Amino acid sequence: MKHLPLIALALGLFAAAPSHALFGLGVSYGANTATVDNETGAVPSNVLPDYLNTYAAQNKISSPTLEIDRAKVSGLQQIGVKAWVDIPLTDITVDLGTNVAWGSYRSSVVLLDGDGNEQLNVPTGLSTSFPVWGIGSGETPYVNLLNDLTVRYTFLSFPPVISLLKVSAGAGATFVYGTRVVGKDDIKELLTGTPTSGLTQAQVEQQLNSKLSDNLYTTTFGGHLDLNVTVKPPVIPLAIYVDAKWYLHTATSKATDGYPLAVSGGLAFAI
Repeated sequence: MKHLPLIALALGLFAAAPSHALFGLGVSYGANTATVDNETGAVPSNVLPDYLNTYAAQNKISSPTLEIDRAKVSGLQQIGVKAWVDIPLTDITVDLGTNVAWGSYRSSVVLLDGDGNEQLNVPTGLSTSFPVWGIGSGETPYVNLLNDLTVRYTFLSFPPVISLLKVSAGAGATFVYGTRVVGKDDIKELLTGTPTSGLTQAQVEQQLNSKLSDNLYTTTFGGHLDLNVTVKPPVIPLAIYVDAKWYLHTATSKATDGYPLAVSGGLAFAI
């Protein structure tokens, strides 16, 4: 019985210890609903690069067209890291995070003659000696690196004093570094070059593949809305959180969804 005051004091300190983390650093995993529509289209000879038309003329290929086919993409996986800091004496949190969302799709780029016969086949799939998680063998990768700066306001804390659970909402800016998609509109912008005589089929295919690979990534700037739920027990320097973000104007291609929803859950070191 003589230890009861000490136990009561310890329990009191535990209950009074702020579970409200002033700083956190965490990792997360989730899903991103960004989609890429399927497409089949052709780039006609009048907008093909000169070296392709030169190749077609040298090889007596009549009315060449570059046919592009792409399957649909949906259900991207997403992993991320983030750090946050709570502004003292306010309910405002500043959050800085980076998430990588990725998937893959089947695609093809083929040069056809006027009769529909295949003359060139440009590799567009990822070729590696080892499997890549989330990217199908021989498929074209679709990757977005989403860099977010978010300001959130906590509108609910439970229990009110200890604040084991916090719910906040906010908005912010997003900078995206991601892949273009294999499609008619995007490919036309990449197919530039000068006439070269004596090109073999392998050289032309390699030149086209290099154009795609070297110009695969692009950037864009948009925004997002964020809803966050964080659970932080007292004393223990760990927190569990869930973020739901609706991205605005973040498409890196005309064929992609510029308003995807991403939901991820994470574990953080929080003090």
